[in-house]
Amino acid sequence: MFLDTKNKEDLISQLLWVLSPDFKIKYGIKGCKEAILSFVQGYVPIRYQINPGGLYRARINKDAYGNPVDYFMHTDNLWAPPIEATKKGRCNDKGERILYCSNHPITSIVELNPIENEYITIITYELDSKINISPVSMVGIESLYKNDNTLREIIKNHYRSLISNPALNNIKIVDEFIAREFQLIVKGRNNDFLYNSTIAWSQLSFEKNPSNCIIYPTASSGIGNSNWALKPDYAKDLLIPKKADRGKIEKIQGNGLFYDIVWDCTADLNGHGDILWEEITPLREHITHLRVSDDPFKPKSVN
Repeated sequence: MFLDTKNKEDLISQLLWVLSPDFKIKYGIKGCKEAILSFVQGYVPIRYQINPGGLYRARINKDAYGNPVDYFMHTDNLWAPPIEATKKGRCNDKGERILYCSNHPITSIVELNPIENEYITIITYELDSKINISPVSMVGIESLYKNDNTLREIIKNHYRSLISNPALNNIKIVDEFIAREFQLIVKGRNNDFLYNSTIAWSQLSFEKNPSNCIIYPTASSGIGNSNWALKPDYAKDLLIPKKADRGKIEKIQGNGLFYDIVWDCTADLNGHGDILWEEITPLREHITHLRVSDDPFKPKSVN
C-alpha cells in the first residue's frame, strides 16, 4: 500500500494521504494502523512513569445516553461511560472505554466544546504522591515540551534526541503529523471517522507498546496543557475523587475563545462515591483558550 520513505518529501506526501479524510473513510482504523506501523517500523517509543499529582475530568451535565441531568450524584456518573454507551472518541473506537482527563481544569472544560446555558461538572482527582501512572506513552513531544511546563523537565531528553538525532528525523515528522490529528476539533457524529487516525495510534500504543495512559496535546488553541487518556480499570485504583464543582456556561465570546462560567454548587468528596452537593454564593469565572494559569482551580471573582 505504501512506498518506501526514502526522503522527507516522500514521507510527508504519504502522511498527508494516510491522514486525509478520503483515506480514513476508505481504509478505516485498520488501514491507518497498518500505515502508521509502516512509518515507525523498528522504533520503540519511550515510555514514562509519571505522577501528575492530580487530574481533572469535566462533563456536560448529561447522562451516558445524552439526557440532561441537574446533578451527578455519584462519582461513577463522572467516570468513563459504559461500553454500550461509548461512542468513538479521540483515543477509542465505539465500545472501547477510555477515561479522558486533563492536567488543568480549564483544559478539561474547553475540550468539551460546551454551548451557552449548558451546565458542566468538574471532578478533581488526586494521586498518592508515592504512586506513578505507569507506563505512559506520549504523542506530540515537541508540542508538549514547548507548551506544558508540568511535563517539560520529564521529557526534555526525549525532545532533544528527536531534534538532534538525524536517525530520528522520520519519527519526529510522524510524531508531529499525528499530534496535529490529536488537535483536530471534530464536531458532529457524522464526522467521527476523522478520529480513525488517532484511534489507530492509540490502539498501537495500548497494544503493541503496552501503556496504561496516553498523553497528547490539547485541541484547544493556545492552551499549554495536556490531555490524558487512561485505561479505566487501571485508573480506578489510582485516582482518588476529592472535589466536584458544578457551573453554568453563561456566555461564550470570541468565536469560542472566551467563556463566562457561573459556579453554583460544590462538593468535597474525600474519596467517597456519593456526591453531597452544597449550594454556594455564585462565583463567576472568565476563562480563555489563549492562556491557562499555573494556579490551581479557583473561581477568580464574586458576582
